[in-house]
Amino acid sequence: RQRTLKGFSRKYTEEDIRLLAQTDEMHGNLSGPAIKKICERAWKIFGETKY
Repeated sequence: RQRTLKGFSRKYTEEDIRLLAQTDEMHGNLSGPAIKKICERAWKIFGETKY
């Protein structure tokens, strides 16, 4: 059987995951679409480059 050694490639970095968890906790564990909107707003309106 053929196997891949690395498995699946990662889309998000450890820092991305940490930032998402922190944002989720700060806003009271909202739904995914709500957190997405918060991150988009922080980036577009306030220029938060980490998002």
